Amino acid sequence: MLIKYLQILPRKHGSIDGDSDSKARYTHELITEVGTRICWPRKRDIGVSYCRMLLYYTMLNDDAFRTGVAVTPLCSCNVKKKTVMHFLFDCTNYREARSQLSDIVNDIWMSVSSRGFVQSKEHLMLSTQCKDIITKSENNILKEALFAFLATTDRKI
Repeated sequence: MLIKYLQILPRKHGSIDGDSDSKARYTHELITEVGTRICWPRKRDIGVSYCRMLLYYTMLNDDAFRTGVAVTPLCSCNVKKKTVMHFLFDCTNYREARSQLSDIVNDIWMSVSSRGFVQSKEHLMLSTQCKDIITKSENNILKEALFAFLATTDRKI
């Protein structure tokens, strides 16, 4: 009885906020199977930041503005909205910290591009695994670089 009610509830009442479905879809694209093993960092605060990126629920300005916590969705660099993509790849505030991350992501991106389709560099970096496209070793290298970047920026996401 309870299971049927939970399955019917979203269809009858819609989602709690307007973008819940897109957040769920984003997370589903990164974690495609129940029971998927996720590579976690040793430091808890970096793990929390990574988890927030996977759930598409960060405290970066774009998400914080949507929830009413930030005054503006723009980044302090005043170039774009402060999204995960902007934080990881474009923000001038973190240019120095990003150099090693960018090198590793670009190298693996070039290698992976020849093997199959990956949606974006962001997806490649955050995805828990792309079984047919990226090796476990490459995934571990990407995650280590991402976690090192998060530690270097000292930015709680």
